[in-house]
Amino acid sequence: MNEALKKTGQVAGKIARNTTFQIVVGVLAVLGFVYWIGRKMGQKEIPQVEYPNKGTGLPAGWQGQAESIIKDCYDVVYGSIVFSGAKDELFTTLLGLSDDQLVYVYNAWNARYFRLHNETLTQAIDNEVYYDYFTGKKSSIVNKMKSLKLA
Repeated sequence: MNEALKKTGQVAGKIARNTTFQIVVGVLAVLGFVYWIGRKMGQKEIPQVEYPNKGTGLPAGWQGQAESIIKDCYDVVYGSIVFSGAKDELFTTLLGLSDDQLVYVYNAWNARYFRLHNETLTQAIDNEVYYDYFTGKKSSIVNKMKSLKLA
C-alpha cells in the first residue's frame, strides 16, 4: 500500500512541476479573481429612501398589510396577474397609502427584488404594459412615487 501511495505522489509531483499545468492554474486563478472583482464592482446598491414623515405615517401592524401589498405588486409586475382590473385595483391601493407607507413598500420591494430583476418598484410599475390605459391610475401612482423621489 505504501508503494501505491508513493507512485501517486510521484505522478502528482510530475503534474505539479509541469510548466503548462502551472500556467493554466495561474491563468484560471487570475481570471477567477478578475471575475469576482467585476461582479462586486458591477453590483448596484439597493435603492432605499428615507421616510418623508420620519415613519410616523406607519400605523401599528402595518408590516402584515405591507407584505400582502408587496406580494400583489410582484404578482402584477412579474407574476401571473394579467388582468387590467386587478392591476388597477393594486394601483388604487398604492394611491391610497400614506407617503410613509408607500416608501415602506418601495424599500421592502427593493430589498427583496431589486438584485433579482434590476428594477426598483417605480421602474417595474412604469414598465408595466398590460393595464387599463383609460383610468390613468398607473401614471398617477408612478407620478406620486417619483414626487417622493422613489425613482
